[in-house]
Amino acid sequence: MTDRLQRTIATDILIDAPIDDVWRSLTDYAGYSRWNPYLVRVEGAPVAGTQIVAHAVDAKGHETVLDVDVRLVTPYTMHWVGGLPDRAEFEGDHWFELRPVGSGTRLAHVEHFTGSRMPGILDAFAETITDNFERMNLALKRLCESPR
Repeated sequence: MTDRLQRTIATDILIDAPIDDVWRSLTDYAGYSRWNPYLVRVEGAPVAGTQIVAHAVDAKGHETVLDVDVRLVTPYTMHWVGGLPDRAEFEGDHWFELRPVGSGTRLAHVEHFTGSRMPGILDAFAETITDNFERMNLALKRLCESPR
């Protein structure tokens, strides 16, 4: 969707690994520092109703610290909501969803953005955000497909 009220950045990747293995890696926040080039550190737990702090680093090395509300964690789906302190100005509903595909797993890594400042922010950063998601997706694929 590309209207001025809501925009979505959606990426996906096929991972040649069982869904439970991918889910275990995706929800192991303590392990992110070992493999995740985008969310290099996440403080907290993947538990709905809690808050986490995510340290995001873009490909140029710029770090952003995000206070995020964990809204939903069910088997193979996790939603986070973050944004500016005034969420009416900018909010992102970020989620990960896994689906089995044969013996592998498809990861959908998506974020819906809303708010009065969203158009300007996404005009400036949509390409960077997409790149960040894709870097994380590829790193998760490498992790889950590597021999253990």
